[in-house]
Amino acid sequence: MTARPAGPPFKAMLLSCFDPRIQAPIASWMMRSVPGSHATSLRGQYSQFTIAGGAVGITASFFPEAWRQTFWDNFATTIELHGIKNLVAVNHSNCGSCGIAFGKDVPNDPERERKIHIESVTELRQALSLRHPDIGFQAWYLARDPAGRFTEWTNLIPGPLIG
Repeated sequence: MTARPAGPPFKAMLLSCFDPRIQAPIASWMMRSVPGSHATSLRGQYSQFTIAGGAVGITASFFPEAWRQTFWDNFATTIELHGIKNLVAVNHSNCGSCGIAFGKDVPNDPERERKIHIESVTELRQALSLRHPDIGFQAWYLARDPAGRFTEWTNLIPGPLIG
């Protein structure tokens, strides 16, 4: 195993979508204490993997197998280099990548889209438990409020509190 550089302990990897609309809300969320997720700011204590659809991009058969392999290779590398102990997946509503994989009408059907996101994070958790059974997992869903801003957070799969 490669020695980790001195500094603060690294705690998690964040998996999220590449949608520009959610980058600022997710960064803000990671920088504060969040009940059910992390006890303190994770600033400087997490690595990040951003891909079309987040967990959907890793699990949907529509997307290339190479995407899955790249994610898992990257994840193993962050475990080795950074000693992370948790994977935090954040998917979001009105996801264009979800529409590409499951039908262009999906992002406009909140109930159907949410079901697809739940299935994707559940599949990701199952794959993680086979590959890295000692790594904690939690999954979140970021939805738009009535004004169209991404502000509504829902815990889809509770996991260990990251502290």
